Amino acid sequence: MSVNAANIMGIYTHDIKSHYLIAQNLLKELANSGHNNMAKDGSILNLFKNSFSVLEILKQIPRSVILSDEMQTLINTKQEFDAIISGFSESWVFFGLSQTLNAPIILIAPQKLSIMVESFIGVYAHDSFVANPFLRLNDKMNFIERCINTLVNILMRLLIQFAIWNQEDLFAEFFPNSKSNLRQTVRTSVQLVLMNSHFTVNKPLPYMTNMIEVGGLHIPDTLNRLPDPLKRFMDEAATGVIYFCMGSTLKLNDLDLDKKLLIINALKKSSMRIVIKWDDEATLNELTPNSKFYVSNWLPQNEILAHPNVRAYVTHGGILSTTEAIFYGIPIVGMPIFTDQRNNIKTFEDLGIAVQVDYDKLSVESLSDAINRVTGDKKFNETVKELSKRYRDRPMTPVKTAQYWVEYVMRYKKQDFMISPATSLNMVEYFNWDVHLTFLVLFLLGAYFNWKIFKWSVKKMCGCFRKKEKLQTEKIKKT
Repeated sequence: MSVNAANIMGIYTHDIKSHYLIAQNLLKELANSGHNNMAKDGSILNLFKNSFSVLEILKQIPRSVILSDEMQTLINTKQEFDAIISGFSESWVFFGLSQTLNAPIILIAPQKLSIMVESFIGVYAHDSFVANPFLRLNDKMNFIERCINTLVNILMRLLIQFAIWNQEDLFAEFFPNSKSNLRQTVRTSVQLVLMNSHFTVNKPLPYMTNMIEVGGLHIPDTLNRLPDPLKRFMDEAATGVIYFCMGSTLKLNDLDLDKKLLIINALKKSSMRIVIKWDDEATLNELTPNSKFYVSNWLPQNEILAHPNVRAYVTHGGILSTTEAIFYGIPIVGMPIFTDQRNNIKTFEDLGIAVQVDYDKLSVESLSDAINRVTGDKKFNETVKELSKRYRDRPMTPVKTAQYWVEYVMRYKKQDFMISPATSLNMVEYFNWDVHLTFLVLFLLGAYFNWKIFKWSVKKMCGCFRKKEKLQTEKIKKT
């Protein structure tokens, strides 16, 4: 059963390029299949692109987006949609659009299962083996690490619940006819979560059946030809190529000058050619002119990583960049800066495909040694090639898998059979704390009464013995 010319809205409320790049490939595929996207040429409808403090994010972004001309036109004309595709957002108010536009929400999670997803789907990221994405931990945690992971997760869960509560009044203002409050709406609007993860990398995790792994969703099925100068530069690299890129969000201008010079000097020590994404004008003269470097402020990353001469990828450790490295079988030198990057590189270190360089303690020697290690030890290359083989081995490509499930949701959007009953439970009910407490109380009461009976029995028995001894004593006296 097919879905023809469905109306799909894509909403991303902050300008984090890597987040909406995940959905871009999917929206293009849906558009090519004849669906009508609120995203021209597959680019996300990004209605608001200003920076805010954390507190402002919680209310100002949804207010600005919902009051925008584009959104007001959609709401006032009562246009119906078949699905709303959205990334993770701190602005939960948008979930009210599910009722207003009569469309299920399909959420794209930028990473594996974490506490960020719990609120939407009725699943629990177990603190004992699901590491918080902002901690440098893995699935094998000792007692102290589990304590730290649990404490951080508890604090973040409380923060998320506070954020939802903080937006209740805004939700009531924009969606006065809603049949439920924001907390209930958040937990019952999401019918599908597309997870940017894969069990070959992230290990099997406790997913619901409406959580579909589509790791590598942003990677195109077909690649373009490399620009001729770049292709020639890489083809002629007899000793191999090192690719350096610190992602789309981080700007090299934000790094300390001494750190940038250390990076350049470490790369110069390599015997290989360097393809480098570099947008810092102040240090550009250190790289050019130099026949060893191919420098540009934009590079076709997938096409570069797919080139057979690439020997290593020096990266900040973002989830999209590292996913591409795994997909194309390239060992990683990770230099994480912030957010989930340390956790990502820790995961890949444990898999034997990466070496981490501490940015705070960065030196020419530490970066140069890491590059030499991943390029000189064949085990890194063999391990990542085997992992790449397993990662690619799927019945459908990630984008085709995502497309199938999006269309599946749209075919049956009037029903809620994909929503877990766990979403209707509060925390006490979900973890059965009331039942466990009842059993504990009954056990303690039983133990208490058994102890009382035991004491009474012992007392009676002792009393009988004393009475018998007394009778025997009196009998002896009489005789």
